[in-house]
Amino acid sequence: MKNNLREEKEVVFDGCMNVLLLPSGWKAITPKKNNTTSEIIVLFIPPKASYHIILKYNKTKHCELFFS
Repeated sequence: MKNNLREEKEVVFDGCMNVLLLPSGWKAITPKKNNTTSEIIVLFIPPKASYHIILKYNKTKHCELFFS
């Protein structure tokens, strides 16, 4: 049975398609890789919000989470 509060979103990490479970109405923007620093940035945008959440990680798989 599917939880109506969550939706599956497809996001590309390191060239592989991953499925994330996000709260309903949220968007996940496909990341862009920064070739200079090898960082990958994913934006998570809540519905009707004036902020977004940024997940950033590099090739060593070090992750940082930011609120903007």
